[in-house]
Amino acid sequence: MSSTVLSNTTSARPADIAKSAIHTMAGIRNIKKVIVIDDIVDYHPDVEPLFGWIRSLDEGGRLNVETQCAEIKINSEPYDVVVAEIRELWAEWDQVKKAKILRKVAEATKNEFDPSIQKDLSALSNLKNCLQDIDFIEISPSQWRSDKSILLERPPQDGRILCLIDKDLSRCSGFSPESGVTLLKEVVGEKHAHVIVGIISHQFEVATEVEHWQSFKNAYEIDFSDFIPLSKDRMNSYPLLAEGLKYTFLNQLAEQVKNQLAAVIQAASAKAQKEIKSLNVFNFRHIVFESSTGEGVSELNTLSRIYDIHLENEAPQILSHAKYQDLHVLVALTRKLCNVPVGRDEISPSTVVMNNLRHIELYEAGSTLNPSYSPIQTGDIFEISGKWYILMAQPCDLMVRASGEREVNHSAADLIGPLVAVGKEASLNEFRKSKEGKGYLPYIANDSDKGRLVEFDDVVYVNVQVLDLAVFNEKGVCKIDLTKGPLVCPTRLHSPWVARYGKVQEFYSVLEKRIIGSLKQFDSFTSSRRKYVGIKSLVLQGLFPSLSIPQIINTAKIYSNGKFDFGIRRVLRLREPEASSLLRAYLSYKAREAKDHDFAKVK
Repeated sequence: MSSTVLSNTTSARPADIAKSAIHTMAGIRNIKKVIVIDDIVDYHPDVEPLFGWIRSLDEGGRLNVETQCAEIKINSEPYDVVVAEIRELWAEWDQVKKAKILRKVAEATKNEFDPSIQKDLSALSNLKNCLQDIDFIEISPSQWRSDKSILLERPPQDGRILCLIDKDLSRCSGFSPESGVTLLKEVVGEKHAHVIVGIISHQFEVATEVEHWQSFKNAYEIDFSDFIPLSKDRMNSYPLLAEGLKYTFLNQLAEQVKNQLAAVIQAASAKAQKEIKSLNVFNFRHIVFESSTGEGVSELNTLSRIYDIHLENEAPQILSHAKYQDLHVLVALTRKLCNVPVGRDEISPSTVVMNNLRHIELYEAGSTLNPSYSPIQTGDIFEISGKWYILMAQPCDLMVRASGEREVNHSAADLIGPLVAVGKEASLNEFRKSKEGKGYLPYIANDSDKGRLVEFDDVVYVNVQVLDLAVFNEKGVCKIDLTKGPLVCPTRLHSPWVARYGKVQEFYSVLEKRIIGSLKQFDSFTSSRRKYVGIKSLVLQGLFPSLSIPQIINTAKIYSNGKFDFGIRRVLRLREPEASSLLRAYLSYKAREAKDHDFAKVK
């Protein structure tokens, strides 16, 4: 068959596409030899048991055998004639056909015959048929022991060897159901760069290959990059077989790409570190400390930013070096292999891994934000009474300057942060079909490819004096306890927020005095006027920092004996640039025009 991949059209059968794909992929990886180590190689189907099964059959029994096994005729002929005819046919049949006949006759006569024998013989035959143009060696485990070093010699023209080892070799004397793993470890341990290894078995199905891959790694201490487990069920379907071989060929390439890219990143990182260390004290003071303090940015964040600048600058330069040209060749080869169609929809990658990776890319967890006392930012997500809200305030308004204050045109005490409700779960398509007035938070759960809607019309407003409290709490809770005396400032805070810490503490200390004084006056005024008792919570609400959520938070429970707890907790942060993108969408919606109604529209 031509090594050219057949186009995946309705005119090409999946089996033809798969067979062509196997040849194409073998050519891409320059496979010159295939070695299959399997105990079935030593099995030779014996016809004598069959004669014993049919000897004592009556006419009805013989008819039943013919019905289930049309290849042999035993009903109307004398026994000696039947035996002679079967012996003649037996000499013509291949191993697979013989095993098939034995299985059918055994089933028809209620005798025992190991069905895995036929499966193993069929699997080996199908594999061999797909690789007819390649040196194909079937070998027993005992013969492999003696000939291994010769068989694994590198083929000419930098050829590679595909070595497939049966996991269960128990049909051979001296070997067990796990002996294939021992042989696998031996081959892997010898570090043959030109040998691609897979372990094949009927002990697991196609659907559980990845699961067994993990168990092999844990139980036998074999690295993922060293082998691929393939169910023998694949060998009964050419598309399944092509898919399995594709990932077997890709596995080694993927590891080489990862290793070389890691080397590039390591080299770029070393240069970036060198650039950081080369900053003299004058530049270091200005870039890292003076500029950061003036803008209210963490010095460590600025230093990390400088490192990232150098890393992004160095990596492309290193990739262009002749030393790493092999990486470009490997990437091109891997791309070529990935693009070969195998005649079926291929295995879906782990959505858990992909979704979690996207979640990490888009969001910073509260478990990281809060213990590091990270300042509140646009995109911070807060939980209030079990419901999530995302902060959609202008970044420049939230920035705390060196003085501990925010640069706003109105009193910092009155700065309100719009918290926009995070709504129901939805797919991206559902979001696109939704009405205007909604944003979208993709992959907000790390175990789902769905996101959640952001309801631009469902907004609550909270004074940033309240949200600031989340910064000073290692669990991100908006609360403060004034009964412990002067609070110790967390050492991880950078200087603007150290100043802010004192101002926030002072704000709530003054607020507590106002609350105590107001409540005393209220109690003396209402002691003889029961009808005013119900408005006590309204008095407290007027004293607290601006909150538009009294229906969500019980304002009567916010303050008690020197402790403020607003029932708000920071749980997550939407990273940039997604946070700014969502903010633009929100502001654009809020600034929409109110157009005149269309009086010509007929319902």
